[in-house]
Formats: sequence, C-alpha cells, structure tokens
Amino acid sequence: MHRGGERSLSSCSEAFPPSMRDGYVVVDALVALAMLAATLIFSLSAVHQGLQAANRAAEVSRAGEHLKQLLETSKVTRAATSGQGAIFSWALTIGDPVATANAADLCIHEAGVSALEGRRRYQAVTVQICPAMAAP
Repeated sequence: MHRGGERSLSSCSEAFPPSMRDGYVVVDALVALAMLAATLIFSLSAVHQGLQAANRAAEVSRAGEHLKQLLETSKVTRAATSGQGAIFSWALTIGDPVATANAADLCIHEAGVSALEGRRRYQAVTVQICPAMAAP
C-alpha cells in the first residue's frame, strides 16, 4: 500500500522483476547451506576430538591397572623381566636392596608399560620388601 508517496517494505517485490527475485532466493539458500555445512563440519570435529580424548583416558586407565598388577604380583627374583600383551609391552625391574626396615630389605620396584598403538609410555616406581633370594 502506498500512502502519500511512501513505499512499504512489502512493495519491494513489485520493484524487481521475478527473475531477480529468484536470484535472491537462490543466494539465500546457498548461504543457508554453507552455514549448515560449516556447523556440521565443526560438530563432527568436536565429536572426533571427544572420541580421541575418551580413548586416551581409557588407555591411561588400563595402563594404571596393568602397572598396579605388575607391582602387586612382582614376587620374582631381583632382576628385570619384560613381555608383551595385546595392548601393552611391559617391563618390570626389581633392584638390589636400598635400605633395611624392621629386619627386611627394601628394594625399588620399577614397572613400565608402553602402548603398542600410540607409543605412549607409563611408569610407576615404588619401594617394597625385597623378594627372598633363591638359595645357591
């Protein structure tokens, strides 16, 4: 509607021919698609980073459990032992006595695991009662 020479915004469609209006619709649709694609890409990237962080956290947890098991079951002779499992390779070293407490020798127990896939290394060191020496 026109009032005294003023034009309303709805009358803009009358000012442009249909072919020009169609061009604006196509540009609007392309801009909307580009924004949607960018949002989707950023969302997928965030999901991927979240999955990687979850996998690393699970690996750290498994490595901690493996180290704990190695140290708790290290009733072997004072030496270095190693091996490899499906996920980790491991090494355990029980050193010579470093101190004596209440008539028991104390040894440093070192355990290390390395992830086979990511090559990250985890290590734990503790002081425990030395395993009994084998009789000669």
